[in-house]
Amino acid sequence: MADINRPLAWQARFVAAFNVITTDAQIAIYNAKFKYLFWRPVTAIQTGGVDPDPSWTPLFTPRHPDWPSGHGGVAGAAQQVLTAFLGPNAPDPISVTSPTDPGSTHTYYSWSQITREVIDARVWEGIHFRFSDVAGARVGTNVARYDQRRLGSLGL
Repeated sequence: MADINRPLAWQARFVAAFNVITTDAQIAIYNAKFKYLFWRPVTAIQTGGVDPDPSWTPLFTPRHPDWPSGHGGVAGAAQQVLTAFLGPNAPDPISVTSPTDPGSTHTYYSWSQITREVIDARVWEGIHFRFSDVAGARVGTNVARYDQRRLGSLGL
């Protein structure tokens, strides 16, 4: 069993840092999305110049640009914060069961494993190009590293 008896001040700093940093990563991601306005896979596949397939559809299509991935950004930032506070591995395995597919349970042992699965899921859903998810995770990680060096100036 993991040590969950951390001092209240540590817990408060962790929760605050996690929320400040992941929010900051989302701001950076959306600034980039609307600067670069990169098309989504659905547009590229349905109308692309190589071998268009007008009948192809993703699981769903968000109404904002593709690059970089917002989910990737949060995953990268979260991984960095969790690693800084708890180390690279989950203190105990984390099992998550799908509410819509009760027989599907995923167990995670490291924060990077979660980030990799987020990246794969967004690609497999047809929502992002892989490079968009990888870039999003990198942006999130970089924002987290930058912010972590400045937590003291925020009183964290």
